[in-house]
Amino acid sequence: MLFRSIRLRPTFVALLVLFLAVTTIAGPGLAQKTTDLNPGPATPNPIGPAVPGEIEQFAADWPAPQGNLAGTRAAADSPISTDTVDQLAVAWTWPIEATGNYGGMTAPPIVVDDTIYVQDMDSNVYALDRATGDVKWSHEYNITTIGPNGVAIGYGMVYGGLGDSAEAFALDAETGEEVWRIDLNNNPGMGIDMAPTVYDNKVFISTVPGISDQFYEGGQTGILYALDAQSGAILWPFDTTTDNLWGMPAVNSGGGVWYPPSVDDDGNVYFGTGNPAPWPGVVAFGTPFPNGSSRPGPNDYTNSVVSLDSSTGALHWHHNAKPHDLFDLDFQNTPVLVTLPIDGTDTKVAFGSGKTGTVIAYNADTGDILWETAVGTHENDDVQEIPEGETIRVYPGALGGVETPIAYADGTIFVPIVNRWNEYTALEQGDEQPLTEATGEFVALNAADGSVKWQVELPQMALGAATVANDVVFTADLTGKVYAFDTETGDEVWSYQANAGINAPPANAGDLLLVPAAGPLLGGPEGTQAEAQLIALRLGATGTPEAATPAADRATSAATPAAGATPVPEANMVGVELTEFEIRMPDELPAGETTFEVTNVGSVEHNFEVEGQGIEEEFAENLAPGETKTMTLDLEAGTYEVYCPVGDHAEQGMRLELAVTDET
Repeated sequence: MLFRSIRLRPTFVALLVLFLAVTTIAGPGLAQKTTDLNPGPATPNPIGPAVPGEIEQFAADWPAPQGNLAGTRAAADSPISTDTVDQLAVAWTWPIEATGNYGGMTAPPIVVDDTIYVQDMDSNVYALDRATGDVKWSHEYNITTIGPNGVAIGYGMVYGGLGDSAEAFALDAETGEEVWRIDLNNNPGMGIDMAPTVYDNKVFISTVPGISDQFYEGGQTGILYALDAQSGAILWPFDTTTDNLWGMPAVNSGGGVWYPPSVDDDGNVYFGTGNPAPWPGVVAFGTPFPNGSSRPGPNDYTNSVVSLDSSTGALHWHHNAKPHDLFDLDFQNTPVLVTLPIDGTDTKVAFGSGKTGTVIAYNADTGDILWETAVGTHENDDVQEIPEGETIRVYPGALGGVETPIAYADGTIFVPIVNRWNEYTALEQGDEQPLTEATGEFVALNAADGSVKWQVELPQMALGAATVANDVVFTADLTGKVYAFDTETGDEVWSYQANAGINAPPANAGDLLLVPAAGPLLGGPEGTQAEAQLIALRLGATGTPEAATPAADRATSAATPAAGATPVPEANMVGVELTEFEIRMPDELPAGETTFEVTNVGSVEHNFEVEGQGIEEEFAENLAPGETKTMTLDLEAGTYEVYCPVGDHAEQGMRLELAVTDET
C-alpha cells in the first residue's frame, strides 16, 4: 500500500517508557479501556481451538487479512478462473466516506459466511451484508491512521488497531459492541497501523514508531504484542529493535510490524519488520551523524523476517534483509509459508519481501536462505556511505520496491512492484520522483529457485497486492485498474476500471472479488472523477458502475454560495482548465484581484497554498473530495507554486505552477 514515505522531523524526543497501573477488563457490553503494559500470564484464557473456528469453517471465504494464516493470498475453492473471469461484473458498491493522506481505505476486507468486515482510514469498522453491501452494524472510532490497517476475526470477535492512539480492540462480531480495548502506547507518538493475526487464543498486533506524519522521533520503537483474545491482557511483548535502540535512544528509532504475521502448523509466528531511523543521517544536539552513524551496526531486528514461538515470544531466528538501511527500505510484508520439495525433501519455506525490492526464500525451520531475487529497478540501493557534498539517486526509493503483499499458488510467487526513486545526501532525504511519473511491474517467480517466470509492465504503481484464484492472479494500480493475468503465461485475460486509485489488497471469496478503490487516481481515463467505493464484483452479476461525472461538467458547475453570501457574477469568473495532480483550477490568472473555482478531484481531503513573489497564502482549506469552492486571490504578475501542505502530499508531487500575467 501507499504508505509512510515520511521525512524525518528535525526534533527529537528522549526515550520515555511508561508502565501504567493495571485496570480492569470487562466482558461483552461492559468494555473498559485498559492501560496495563506489563505482561500478564503466559497462558491465554482458552475460548476456542488454536485455529479459530471462523478460519477453519469459512476457509473458502476470505477469513484472514491475507486469506489464510499461511499468508498465501490464494482463494480456496473459488469458481473464478481464466474460463469465467470475464463474467465478473458489479453486484453492488458501498461508498467509502473516510479520507486520509493515502485514501479512504487501505485494508483488505474480511469475508466470513454472509458478512464482510472492513476498516476505513478513520479506524471505523463496518459489517456489511455479503449479498447487498448494506450495513449490518458499524463501530466508529474516528481515529486517524496512515494504514495499512484492517481487522481480523476469531472466537466470535472482530479485532483491530486504532491508528494514532496505539490501541487494540475487540468487537462482538454479531453486534459490533466493544468487548475490550487496550492502550499499547509505551512511548509518546507511537501508533498501530496493521491488521492483527488471531491464533491460539491470542491476538498478535504491533506498534510502529510514529503517528500520521510524525514518525521516527527519538526513542520510538515497534513492539509486537501477544494479547489474550478474550480479555486483551498482554501475554508477552517482543521489541523489534535491540541494544537500547543501538546505543542512542534519544535520537534513534525504528522497527515495528506493518502487515499481519503468518503462522505455521507448529504454532510458529513469522513477520516482517520496518526500517531503522534516522535515515540517511541526521544533525542532533548540534552534531552531524551522517550515513546512519548514530546507529552503528546492522540495526537488528529492523528490515527483517523474524520467527517466534507463539506461546512464549521466544526468538527462533531472524534475518536482516537490509543491514544498516539508509533509505527507508522496510522488509515489511507478511511472510508466505508453504512446503516445497527441496533436494527431494519436503521443506517448510517462508518467503519474505518488502520495499528492498527483493524476495527471499528461507528455510522456515532454520532461517537459512534458499534463494534471493531482486525485482524492479535498482540503482545505488546497496550504497552504505554517501560522500559528503554528494547527492545520489536511489531505486527503489522510500515509496518503492514490493510495497504490498505477494501471493503464492502452485509453485509460483506473484510480486507487485513499485518503481520510484528518491535522492539522498549523507544527512537528508532529498527530491523524490513525482507520483504521476512512477511506474509498476508485476512479476511471477518460480518458488523453487527464484527465477523469473514472466513479468509485465504497468503504467502506475502496483499497490493492489497479488491475489490468486485458480489460474488467474489479480493486481491493481493507482490508475484504478484491476488486472487479471494468466498464472502460467502472464497474459492479461481481463480488467476492470474503477473510479478511484486502488491502494488496498482485494479479497476473493467464492464467486466474489471485493476491490477497495479509495486511493489517489493517477493517470486514469480522462474525465474520471475519483469516487471512493468498495466494489463487489461477482460472477454473473448484471450491474454496472455508476457513470463518473465528466470532468468538463465538474469544472464548469458553479459552487453553491453560503447562506447570505453574494453570488459571484459569472462574467467575473476565470475559465477553469485541467491541471496536474488532484486539483483542478486555472493554470494562468490575470494580475490583480481574480475570482476562480478550485476543485478537489482526488479521493482525500486537501488544503492548497500559493507561494511566490514574497507571499505565502493558504486558500481552499479543508477541500473535501469532489468539492468545488469559489476563491479570490489578489496577486502580482509572476510565477507561483500551488501545493498541498497536508502531510507529505507536496513531497509526493502535489505541486503545480501558476502563471499570473498582466494580460487580460
